[in-house]
Amino acid sequence: MKIQNPKSKIQKLLILIILSSLFLPLISLAGTYQIDGKTVTYQGLVPCGKSQPAPGESVEVTMSCQLCHLFVMITNIVSWALAYIILPIGFLMIVISGLMSFFTGGDPKKFEQTKTILTSAIIGLAIIFSAWILVSVFLNAIGVVHLENILTPWNISTFCPIK
Repeated sequence: MKIQNPKSKIQKLLILIILSSLFLPLISLAGTYQIDGKTVTYQGLVPCGKSQPAPGESVEVTMSCQLCHLFVMITNIVSWALAYIILPIGFLMIVISGLMSFFTGGDPKKFEQTKTILTSAIIGLAIIFSAWILVSVFLNAIGVVHLENILTPWNISTFCPIK
């Protein structure tokens, strides 16, 4: 009987999670942005240039695309990736390392592997949050964005107005 390496199981699980996340419908990328103080609601990946608005979308989604719409789309993708891919995988790796350490059976090699997984997950999440906070602080310092909550998405329309 062949015993599978726990590392290969984790790799298979990560591949399964990443591949399944690629097939999530893009409708979950619905978002909002501001035009002249008015909130525009859109669905899908592209926030502009549609022939007609879908149910629940604002009429402004039919306007032609501008460079600022690209920044709106990138902000939406980054926010979506953080919320639905990066954070769940990071926390899943923390849980997996905890379960692996529980079932090591006193084997020091396996316990070192679980410590490596745990520290890698924590360092990865710390780097991601630190980068987000640094960009937020930088944008706030140069006066482009006024942040009430440091972890909220940046308001692109304040430094790239859509007309």
